[in-house]
Amino acid sequence: MKHLGPLIWLTDLAEPPTPESVGLQSMYLKCDRLAYRYIVRKRAAIPWSEVRTRAPSEAVATLESFGQPEHWWVVRRPLTSSEFTFDESYTRKQKKIDEEP
Repeated sequence: MKHLGPLIWLTDLAEPPTPESVGLQSMYLKCDRLAYRYIVRKRAAIPWSEVRTRAPSEAVATLESFGQPEHWWVVRRPLTSSEFTFDESYTRKQKKIDEEP
């Protein structure tokens, strides 16, 4: 979304029901975007609701139709290493995106 500049897309859900519910789906990328978890300091992130009006309304409607925008957060700049940590204790409980049922 060019109108917003670079974004880091985040959620506050520990176990999102689907990648779509947190805006992490992709028609082009086959990687599992929920495979790893990082913890971001809240000061660095702002709620999606504070920036959604800057994006094209059609894009917002499409994104929000998939999931739970009240759980979406964004960072509009690169993070410094002091603002996030890798969650080594995280193990994904759900099946991977490309795993057969």
